[in-house]
Amino acid sequence: MADDGLMPGPRTKGPYDPDRRTLYSPAELLAGSENGLSLDDAVDRHFRHHQRRHPDDAAEALAQRLHDYAIDQALQARIGASPAQRAASRIVGIMGGHAVRRGDDAYRAAARTGFLLASADDPYLVATGGGPGVMEAGNLGAALSGRDERELLAAIDRLANGPEWRADPGAYLEAGLEVAAAHGPLRPSIAIPTWFYGNEPTNVFATEIVKYFSNGLREEGLLAICLHGIVYAPGSAGTLQEIFTDHAQNHYASYGYRSPMVFLGEQRYGRIFELLRAEATSGVEPLLVLVETPEEVVAAIEERRPVAVDQPK
Repeated sequence: MADDGLMPGPRTKGPYDPDRRTLYSPAELLAGSENGLSLDDAVDRHFRHHQRRHPDDAAEALAQRLHDYAIDQALQARIGASPAQRAASRIVGIMGGHAVRRGDDAYRAAARTGFLLASADDPYLVATGGGPGVMEAGNLGAALSGRDERELLAAIDRLANGPEWRADPGAYLEAGLEVAAAHGPLRPSIAIPTWFYGNEPTNVFATEIVKYFSNGLREEGLLAICLHGIVYAPGSAGTLQEIFTDHAQNHYASYGYRSPMVFLGEQRYGRIFELLRAEATSGVEPLLVLVETPEEVVAAIEERRPVAVDQPK
């Protein structure tokens, strides 16, 4: 036991700092580590070596949990700890499929959504799950916000000419870095990925990366901070899980607010939207909206403010 009554931190030979005090940046995650890998890849290899969700040794398990706690604290310092402080940060999430290709219609729609949200007269802070596909697109759009939209469209076209991340991860990453360098400095946005999906490429368009070991903490926390709403672009099973978790958070006002849920595309989300609306309470139903364009997304978010709900003492 330490003199201050706290347990000392675990000794770990891992490539990460369990007691870090700041969020990650793309540059830090992509910097080389002692073994020649990027820090991001070195932590992923270490995580897999220690059995991912079920670490094979107590010190490693504790170190991972302390790391995620430290990341939580750094995020609170950035966006606020209380619901009211987080509402003032004006965070809107963009969720959707990781398999969407650069340049696809869904990618372009998500990028334009991020661009328009972050370009609003009172800008929103865009947050995503930090992966490829729709998530990368949302951060890209926010990164290039406040400029002529043709610059964003040109950046997407340039990215679309490169390989996909599963086919050639190195070339995929390099194409992103070239676009980020050509269009910098980038405007703020947040990515919240996890080493549980450590095979996914580092997001180079987010300015701040909130990276966890625990996917459960990441999923719950990402939805919880987006008090000004979440936009659902086309996605599959993972996005559906987020939709129903978000709906439950709204139903119970788990984090002190109820927030808009905006579904982008009737073809993908028409039936799900009707299901949610049919069983929604009177406090939730007005916050559900189905739209077809990024412009309609922004209008829906601006028309539907987060609703504060008194919590039991």
